[in-house]
Amino acid sequence: MSSPADEPRHPIAAVSRRTGLSQQILRAWERRYGMVVPQRTPTGRRLYTDRDLEVLALLKRLIDAGYRVGSLQQRTVPELREMVAEELGSAAPTRTAPASGDVAGLQQAALTAVSDMAPDRLEAVLRQAAIALPRPVLRAGLLHPLLDEIGRRWQKGELRIAHEHMASAVIRAFVLALNPERRTATHGRPVLAGTTPGQRHELGLLLAVSHVQDLGWDVVYLGADLPVEEFVSTARQCDAAAVLVSYVYPAHDPIAAGAIRDLGALLPADCTLIIGGQAAASYADAVVESGALLVGGYEDLDTALNRLPA
Repeated sequence: MSSPADEPRHPIAAVSRRTGLSQQILRAWERRYGMVVPQRTPTGRRLYTDRDLEVLALLKRLIDAGYRVGSLQQRTVPELREMVAEELGSAAPTRTAPASGDVAGLQQAALTAVSDMAPDRLEAVLRQAAIALPRPVLRAGLLHPLLDEIGRRWQKGELRIAHEHMASAVIRAFVLALNPERRTATHGRPVLAGTTPGQRHELGLLLAVSHVQDLGWDVVYLGADLPVEEFVSTARQCDAAAVLVSYVYPAHDPIAAGAIRDLGALLPADCTLIIGGQAAASYADAVVESGALLVGGYEDLDTALNRLPA
């Protein structure tokens, strides 16, 4: 029985975008070295697996470090992982280190780094995860649960404010680097994203921005704690298709509820307001009054985006 990692489902354009390798290079490596040979659909389209993505990401890291692709041709995946780990300056995997695709192990290693106040180690774990995990798994399977657990431990007093701030700074820089380049969007109008006054927690929203960009949308990120009038002005200037706003903490805040109602009243009629985040459900009344869409996860977000005009 084949595993999900062996399912051919990624077209070459998506693979190129996610690995940083041009489609021409991918085709050339396939012909010349046979290192990653995608499966073909009946119409001849190339489809890559999650394992293919990992191999290509590992190769890209090593080539950027100065290796020749021909010298890597006979290397196994574990060997490539270890070579990348050495290039990143982290120790080679030990018996107690998490396997590259072990999401639970990677999360525990990240939490240990946070508890030990070790930002360099946290960065190394996140880099390992970026190589090993498909981006949807990286976001929904590792980073979101990691942020939730850090918040839970902070609220219980198991972590200090300094631990939470250090982790937030490292994770924020990592998430911002997930989509470093501006790409040609496949949708005509952009999506704005940010948080309203008093809402300073933005990491979950940045993960949502990464997801929306992967779907081919151009996203204008406005940052945290932004006045309502700035959302409205920018939406008009950019002819935005939607405004994505996140609410994490606190819940049941009258200022936040008022901001949602104001956005619903002031945004252009053809600009959809989308509300998400851990505390979003506590503002359900304001969401209904504003005519906004309430999303509880990536599937809901995908449904909301699919409703937007092209």
